[in-house]
Amino acid sequence: MARFFPEPTDRLAPFNTAASGAVHSATDINRAEHTIWLETLARWRHDIDRWQEQHRSAIERLTRLQRGIEDHGCCLADHAVIIDGIEAATQAHDARLATTTITDPNLKAEHIQQQADLVHSGEIHRQIAEHHAGVMAALQAVEATLAAPLKCHLSATTSGDRPHE
Repeated sequence: MARFFPEPTDRLAPFNTAASGAVHSATDINRAEHTIWLETLARWRHDIDRWQEQHRSAIERLTRLQRGIEDHGCCLADHAVIIDGIEAATQAHDARLATTTITDPNLKAEHIQQQADLVHSGEIHRQIAEHHAGVMAALQAVEATLAAPLKCHLSATTSGDRPHE
């Protein structure tokens, strides 16, 4: 308890009759102790208020991160649809190629378009892969940062001493 609460003897030195030679009543000493306690409790309240604001801010940041992750998931789903479309078009093109000569101008134009779509989708895929790696690294960093303090908090709050309940 001494770690968080000042020892009364430190601040009560003026009331020490051996040191000052003065006689102080128990009421004076109790009031002095109560003043110390109230000052300490006020500091604790200030700490709690500050920590609650930090906690609220952290929740807001995590909420924004969660929204970003959900948006990233939507982008992945959209990209999957695009890939499915390109895959279907490529298969259809391949089927037509089996029944048509390579010199058919429509088939040649289709082939060039398929190639361009694939190159463009490849660039989009690369960007999504980089973004995905960044999102996952950020999540792992958040998890690693919170793991130890949360484990400590959970062990403290499951020990039977839960003052906030």
